[in-house]
Amino acid sequence: MELTKPELQVLSKIAEGREKVLDIANALKKGKAPVYKTIKKLENKGFVEKRNKKVFASSKTHVSLLMQVLAIYPNTSGVLKGSGISVLYSILSSEKGKTPAQIAQETNIKKVMVYRIIKRARGISIIIKENKLFIFNERQWPILKEFIIEFAKYYENIDSRITADSVIYYKNDKEIVFSNKKELDAIQTAFSAFESYGIKILNITYYYYLPKKKLSKKEVFRHAIYVAEKDKDIREIIFVALFYLKFKEELKSIKNNLLEDIKEILKGKTIKGLPTLNEIKDRAITYDIKL
Repeated sequence: MELTKPELQVLSKIAEGREKVLDIANALKKGKAPVYKTIKKLENKGFVEKRNKKVFASSKTHVSLLMQVLAIYPNTSGVLKGSGISVLYSILSSEKGKTPAQIAQETNIKKVMVYRIIKRARGISIIIKENKLFIFNERQWPILKEFIIEFAKYYENIDSRITADSVIYYKNDKEIVFSNKKELDAIQTAFSAFESYGIKILNITYYYYLPKKKLSKKEVFRHAIYVAEKDKDIREIIFVALFYLKFKEELKSIKNNLLEDIKEILKGKTIKGLPTLNEIKDRAITYDIKL
């Protein structure tokens, strides 16, 4: 869920009303070739469209909202670039606010980068600090808030690399984890790959990874966590627990909120919405896995 500095610069010029590649390049004091390359990337991401040798912002809801923000506040691009949108979305997902450590763990963005983005955002009052927690200043930035939420919805459900009937569980520019009811030309992962590790599961859905490559045990496990986190299915969470129990020594370095909850359950703690220790034990017997 990222936009680069050059992409935001181009969008800012389009928001000003510039439509021709040469006009955008001149306004940015850049060559036509790199600007055209950036426009192509924005086109692939669904942010712009080319018609009659002119460039226009897409009519998608999140794009329209972003263009409004950039037209009035072009300096927001310094906050939104790179991992900025992901950090702001993480903060928005909690009404009470979050610490940089919580944001870093949730987004897998390095803490030093989280601090840097927060500092930029606080500089123009996008983020404010209350009770040692950082919260989104939605009173001053309501349209920016709408953009981030709408962009997240779009990003989490649409991707040009896969068919529209797929469900996305994780993605970035280099890789994607998704599911589909059909057999596809992609690498099976998550619960679809568990059988290779001695945990056979009857699935009616296939879980996939792209690009095609050989996946490690850790990668398959991480992908299963992504699926379980989104689906919130008790059965899936139990299988995540079983896989962890079977390969605990190899997987103990993985940091994840759901996995930490599973570890607490294995110690006897009851957590609402998650399987009980007895439920995990019952299934572990089936697969001859020791707790």
